[in-house]
Amino acid sequence: MTPTGCPASGVKVSTGAVNAAMGLRAMPVTLTNCGGGARRLNGYPDVRVRDVENERMDVTVLKGPEPITQLDDPGPHPMTLAPGESARSVFVWRYSAVDAATLRGSGVYVEIGPAAGAERQTVEPEGGLDVGETGLLGTTAWQKVVD
Repeated sequence: MTPTGCPASGVKVSTGAVNAAMGLRAMPVTLTNCGGGARRLNGYPDVRVRDVENERMDVTVLKGPEPITQLDDPGPHPMTLAPGESARSVFVWRYSAVDAATLRGSGVYVEIGPAAGAERQTVEPEGGLDVGETGLLGTTAWQKVVD
């Protein structure tokens, strides 16, 4: 049985504020084990990006931040999250022109799962993902959050 407010999958996904320095965008993504048992992770989040009309965008999701930037990536490594513990991935992309009137080129909805084949949750990051015509989104592997 999962606690109230926890999806049936036993994990909850949330996003942080987008850092938009000099055209390079970075957004932390946190996965929290809100279930009653341990949760194993090993690798990268499974991601789909959808536009303002909830249509799937043609975005290539990279395992690792290159060729977008030289951000440190811990690479895939097994970890176990006890109930209440979290893991973080960082999504990175380069700004590309977005039509302000229609939001064409902006990922408004992002479906994120802990791994390929796992249930995804849809989040609406503040400001969206302005991947525009570049169509590239880099991710880092999950890394345990240490308080």
